[in-house]
Amino acid sequence: NLEFGISNGAAPEHSVVVRYGNLVHPVHYSDPTGRHSVRAELGVSDRPLIAMVSRLEPVKLVVDVVDVLRKVVDEVPDAVCCLAGDGSQRSDLEDAAQAAGIRDRLLLVGNRPQEWIAGLIADADVLLATCLGRALVESCLSGTPVVAYDYEWHTELLMNELTGQVVPAGE
Repeated sequence: NLEFGISNGAAPEHSVVVRYGNLVHPVHYSDPTGRHSVRAELGVSDRPLIAMVSRLEPVKLVVDVVDVLRKVVDEVPDAVCCLAGDGSQRSDLEDAAQAAGIRDRLLLVGNRPQEWIAGLIADADVLLATCLGRALVESCLSGTPVVAYDYEWHTELLMNELTGQVVPAGE
């Protein structure tokens, strides 16, 4: 993130690296196969599950999830997407999903405890990362493939074609 900040105008003499690995909840370091499943609670059983954990704010590019889900549903009709988190764009997401005819496929579950989130991302078939911070670290620790925008620092953590798929932002 340091290089990103400096390349976007931050003064190098006022910039430092702040490590936040200790801010990741310990449950994310646990074996993903032993985490509590949330599929029954979501009512998705064995349906294809896409998940993302993010603040629902414009800076996080979360509205793009609706376009992604619409395209996935065209190919995989029973797919659902669970988006954990909350913010100012919740109603925008609901409206966009309604307009796209996929409102019943987008599960907006709000803020959840870390144990629940760890279960969700381990349960998912694929994770989305439009613009994530700590949630990208948690996603990578889940063992679930990640599809991420080539944005900010994502490629510092993800290895394209090995730990997930990196795509151009907006694709």
